[in-house]
Amino acid sequence: MLLPPLFFPPILWFEKVKHLSVNGALVKQSLMNRCWIKSPGQPLALIVPVEHIGRPRSFEETRVVYRENWPIRMERSIETYYRKSAYFEHYFPEIQKLLTTRYELLSDLNMATVRLLYQAIHRPVPEIRQEPFQFFETDFPPKPSAFVSVENERFQLYGNFVSGLSSLDILFHYGYISQD
Repeated sequence: MLLPPLFFPPILWFEKVKHLSVNGALVKQSLMNRCWIKSPGQPLALIVPVEHIGRPRSFEETRVVYRENWPIRMERSIETYYRKSAYFEHYFPEIQKLLTTRYELLSDLNMATVRLLYQAIHRPVPEIRQEPFQFFETDFPPKPSAFVSVENERFQLYGNFVSGLSSLDILFHYGYISQD
């Protein structure tokens, strides 16, 4: 499946992606600029603010906004909710480095997250193509509770299993990304 690079995508994305493309429309309030992590209450959304230009825009032209200090808040949230995970200390420094790098474009930030995750699991990044992607929220709902559970239940901190979380969840707990 031809997909855009998502911001710390859910596990299901890794199962479906065959090729990557940044050539397509930005879908507002989607996993293109957010991911979900486990917290003691409800899952917590980590959102990358993007520039509003008053018209529909392409994914590849969408700019990240740094007026708010979102990278530090995001880093602290990840640290707060995952520091007790088995592989946290192994992967968190690279995630910190990624979050403190100022990416001008959302597509560049997302490609960096995808590259980091593929590097962590020792798999090659899918080929990047120029053809337009089709991104459907039915495949990747914007909220984890809307995911039809195709993931195997596994250990997560803070209570019952929640499917559709960012791949950071399984990476910090198990050190790899897989549904098995």
